[in-house]
Amino acid sequence: MVVGIKGRWKMPFGYFLGKADAQTLSNSVADAIDFLRVEEGHPDFQGSEKTTEFIRKLDTLFDMCNSKNPIARYSKSRIDESNLEQKIEQFHNLSNYLKELIDVEGQPLVLGRRKTPFLGFMMTAMSLCQISRELLKRPNEPLNYLLTIRFSQDHLETLFSPLRRKGGWNNNPNVLQLKWSLRSLLMKNGVTASSCANSVEIDDTSCIVRKDLPLSKEALKLTTAYTQLIANPSIYHNKALYYIAGFICRKICKAIKCTPCDTHLHQKCQTWKEIQMLLLYTAKTKED
Repeated sequence: MVVGIKGRWKMPFGYFLGKADAQTLSNSVADAIDFLRVEEGHPDFQGSEKTTEFIRKLDTLFDMCNSKNPIARYSKSRIDESNLEQKIEQFHNLSNYLKELIDVEGQPLVLGRRKTPFLGFMMTAMSLCQISRELLKRPNEPLNYLLTIRFSQDHLETLFSPLRRKGGWNNNPNVLQLKWSLRSLLMKNGVTASSCANSVEIDDTSCIVRKDLPLSKEALKLTTAYTQLIANPSIYHNKALYYIAGFICRKICKAIKCTPCDTHLHQKCQTWKEIQMLLLYTAKTKED
């Protein structure tokens, strides 16, 4: 969903189904159209050269804006110092191609009513050119290579999709509605976009819960102290355990009517082995 800001209100003015776009604007679709036009001579596909050219250029631009594999080739390859200028030139050529597209009335598409996707692609290409040059050419600790998928906002779109679904597809939730939607996502299955939503999950990145964060220093100190207390219990630790065990035994004795069980619960054991043998003896006695 593309959202425009007017005053204090968010006004949606464009929806795009990501799965349909990715499947339609692909090289395989362009190859199928060329096959029907050239090999089969189908009359409905005559004069479709410009259509296949448009599909291939959009597919190339989409791949360049979503490179995710460092060892991929061609349009899906990473951006590094060796191919930086070539990638920038490709971005400029594709941007100029989008700028020159016109509708049936001769008006440029970037100036028409449906200019949003074309302007978005052009702005994305310009931004990637600038940030790639800055990150790869900077004097202090330059990057070895750049994957453009790292600049994607698909994770946020996937997060906003279930948030809107929890709120009845409300585009303007208030604070309480957002609070209850987040709580519902945390208590149930996390962030999972609908199969019919206009967003596509590309990996298992979590936008709400971070499980890979290291413990803070305070938490690490508490964990270390707790581990040492378990390994070397003090007299106060033992007294606390005796109190807790006594409370549990008293509650259990009120509920059971087995005399041997009541006796064994109050019997003092020194080791875990003795406790295990005592439990086995109690179970065997009840079976007999």
